[in-house]
Amino acid sequence: MISVMKLVGTGNDFLFIDGRVKLEMPRPEIVRRLCDRHFGIGADGLVFVESRNGKLEWDFYNTDGSHAEMCGNATRCFGRWAALKLGLNAIDFATIAGPVHVDVAGEEVSSYLEFVSANPVLKRFEILGREVGIYWIDTGVPHFVAKVASIPEAQKDLEMIRALRFHPEGGPRGANVTFLEIVGPTSFKTVTYERGVEDFTLSCGTGVVAAAAVGLQISAQKAGLTPGREADVEAPGGKLRVRFEEKGVTLIGPAVRVFETEIDEKTLR
Repeated sequence: MISVMKLVGTGNDFLFIDGRVKLEMPRPEIVRRLCDRHFGIGADGLVFVESRNGKLEWDFYNTDGSHAEMCGNATRCFGRWAALKLGLNAIDFATIAGPVHVDVAGEEVSSYLEFVSANPVLKRFEILGREVGIYWIDTGVPHFVAKVASIPEAQKDLEMIRALRFHPEGGPRGANVTFLEIVGPTSFKTVTYERGVEDFTLSCGTGVVAAAAVGLQISAQKAGLTPGREADVEAPGGKLRVRFEEKGVTLIGPAVRVFETEIDEKTLR
């Protein structure tokens, strides 16, 4: 039997499985079956929790079974999982992108990602016969961030979104596409078309950080000031707070358990 816990962070949902349990099926196949929203449990990603030399780490997969270097909301859900399963309100664990520290205080979970820096770069190139000015930033995974007047309107241009998603400037695996709507100098709205999910999600932690970095830079340039260090960002699934530290960034917001169940691995075949 496989013990599976489902957690959600501002609408970004994940499944957690103890990776120390031996499974016969390849992990990518388990991910694809369990994350399917029609024939499985349904989730934006799945985390196998590992322990090596007494230290926690994760093996993180997108819903399509591909590996992802980082997922900001999943780090916060990891903290909630550790609080519920291990009784820990503060943890450090390893990811492909770098080390993460998580603190849990009630339903609010804070993830400190020391490897992330606010360094958006404005790029200009032609795509689908149009000249595009768009920001590129790596917040653990690469993002193209586009400032738009209306997020709902921008979401309708799927041809442009998919062209950006796989544009060579985004890197060998392409990039996430994040829309940014500026509400105030430190207040923003955002939504991300995520690679591996290949659709918009209710929230994307690395996308929220990317939007905050670009939004603060644009607002500061407009006012002739140095970019601020904190921002409130609203995704379709809820609100998050982003704080840029002297080194790294902290992502703050709710993460809650949806349910926990057991599944017979044989039923997945």
